[in-house]
Amino acid sequence: MEIDRVLQNKVLHCLKEQYSLFVTPKLIYFACIENQPIPADDFDVQMLALRDSVDLTVMKHLRDNLAYLAEHNLIEPKSDSYKITAKGIDFITNDGGLSQILNVTTVRLSPDTLELLVNAINQSSLNPTDKQKLLAQLKELPVESIKQILIGSMVSFAVPVLLAQVL
Repeated sequence: MEIDRVLQNKVLHCLKEQYSLFVTPKLIYFACIENQPIPADDFDVQMLALRDSVDLTVMKHLRDNLAYLAEHNLIEPKSDSYKITAKGIDFITNDGGLSQILNVTTVRLSPDTLELLVNAINQSSLNPTDKQKLLAQLKELPVESIKQILIGSMVSFAVPVLLAQVL
């Protein structure tokens, strides 16, 4: 199977134009391979579907890529047709869609968290001069920078702990 990103992009945009409708692979073929618009009325859809002029090798290639998109939940299969999912729409939008908005992690710093950080610095093996410099710099940092330091510390601490548990 050849992963065809250009074709996948065309399929997602085609299905987005038909949002909430299931579209057959043959209609997707005509829209994405032959660059024909999907007809709006049922009669024209049926007439287009009756045409037998599809390249079977290209159709297999299309079906493989449809299966791949479905495995990633970007499109939803039903019988022998497909529709785009919300995840598929979010994937092709430039702003990340609602997933970008809904999947936000909020980190709140309490005075206790900052106190723990100060205590960790004071109990470290740094010499007293370096401890004072570090504490002075910490007091000058914006809250967002402190959050990033703490998140980075959690990740760098968690990875060795998790590896130790696995090994």
